[in-house]
Amino acid sequence: MKLYYFYTKEYEEMRNSFLSSLKDPFDVIGMEANYKKSEGSGGGISTWTYKAHFILDAMKDNQGETILVCDIDIVFFEKTEELIKKAIENKKIVFQKEHLSYGANIGFMAIFCDRETTQFWETVLQTIEREHVWDQVIVNRMIYDEKYPISWGTLPLEFYSFTLSGNLKFSSGENLVKTFIRRVLILLKSLLRNLKRGGNVAEDRLTIKKRLSLWPKTIVCYHANFAGHEKNAMRIKLRQLLSVQNYLKKRK
Repeated sequence: MKLYYFYTKEYEEMRNSFLSSLKDPFDVIGMEANYKKSEGSGGGISTWTYKAHFILDAMKDNQGETILVCDIDIVFFEKTEELIKKAIENKKIVFQKEHLSYGANIGFMAIFCDRETTQFWETVLQTIEREHVWDQVIVNRMIYDEKYPISWGTLPLEFYSFTLSGNLKFSSGENLVKTFIRRVLILLKSLLRNLKRGGNVAEDRLTIKKRLSLWPKTIVCYHANFAGHEKNAMRIKLRQLLSVQNYLKKRK
């Protein structure tokens, strides 16, 4: 199975952490992206459009095959390929869970490359360019609210993420834009509290401990999604990934 990722030069340290943690013999295909990031969640519109083109190009080269597309703020602890194959059986695309009962995270997904999934991502790209809306919001709106006609699913909880153990509750009828704005405000308040205490991470130890206590028994990988901020995102994410690795070693 091929695994696709892209990164920018300033994230090379995180890219190295991502690659060194891989346990499966994936055919890894990475690309250094040369573009200027714009402001906004998930890297802003320049990142959203680049990623959509990146996905479509990868799919064009792999029609009839399943590929992985991953962000690099991920660390792997176990082999994942068989779990991914099982999750995508009879489906065209599977996403990492964003929350326990609702939400797809497009930072880790498996895609069966065919005409249907190509049309899906072409629609995502067109919507980004037309509405200037975050790609993750668009995907969730398409599959939950608009009921886009594609067979999709989510990966099991073993593919864990920062937002999965959050305390916010979401329902399929909730406005996604308001949801993400509220989450941003909550995380910013958390960051400000820590800065006042002399810290430089997005969560204090008590909050991390609460999140860790909700984890499943087995975790095959961890995604530090939505855990960083514009100026110091990589540093925050790397520290969180290291904390997670140390915690899991102790738990074993």
